[in-house]
Amino acid sequence: MKIFADNDIIIKLAALDLLEPFQTLFLNDNADFACLPSLAYQLSKRLPEANAQARAINFVSSCRKLNQTYLAELGIDLDCQDLLATCPGVDSGEAQLFLAALASPGAVVLTGDKRCLSALYQSSAAIPLMPKLQGRVLILEQVILHMIMTVGFDVVKRRVMNGVYCDTAIRAAFGSGLQAKESNVILTLRSYVGDIDRCCPCILASLDVLNGLL
Repeated sequence: MKIFADNDIIIKLAALDLLEPFQTLFLNDNADFACLPSLAYQLSKRLPEANAQARAINFVSSCRKLNQTYLAELGIDLDCQDLLATCPGVDSGEAQLFLAALASPGAVVLTGDKRCLSALYQSSAAIPLMPKLQGRVLILEQVILHMIMTVGFDVVKRRVMNGVYCDTAIRAAFGSGLQAKESNVILTLRSYVGDIDRCCPCILASLDVLNGLL
C-alpha cells in the first residue's frame, strides 16, 4: 500500500517520540511510504528539541521523497492538479499529497493538519475530488489511538510527555502528564476524530484500512 505523509504529522510524531513505533506498526514490507521533499528543510525550524530533530533527520533520510519525478511516475491527473491549485487553504505540498493519492487507488494520506482537510471540504473547486478521497485519509489522533491499542497506553504516554506542546489535541489528551488516564485520553482523541468526521464526512479511513497497513 502506498502511504503519503505530510510534513506536519512526521514533525509531530518526532516531537512526541513516536516515530519508532510508527515505523514498526505502519512501515512494513508492504508499505510504499513517501514524504514531501520540503520536510528536511522544516526540521530545524519546527523541532527545537535536539533529540526530536535527530530522530526526524534519521527518519527522513530513509524515506522516499514525493518529488516531481515520483509524481510523474504516478501519472497525476492534470485536471485534478488544476482544481487543487484553486482551493484556498490547501498549499502546494498538501496538493501534491492529494494528487499522489488520487493517482494511486487505495493509497492513504497521513496528515497532522486538520485545517487543510476543512479547507478542502469548504472549497467548491474540490467537490469533484471528494468521492475519490473518501476513506483514504488518516489523522494524527487516529494514528496515536491505534498505537495505544497495539503497543499499549503506558508506552505511548511515556513517550509523548516531552512533546505535548506540539499539538492542541495531544495537549488536551495528555495535558495532565503522567497522571493522564487511558480512558480520558482515548475519549479526548476520539472526540477530535469525531470533529473531523462531522466537518469532513467520510474522508477519514476506517480501522480496516489501518489493519491493512500492518
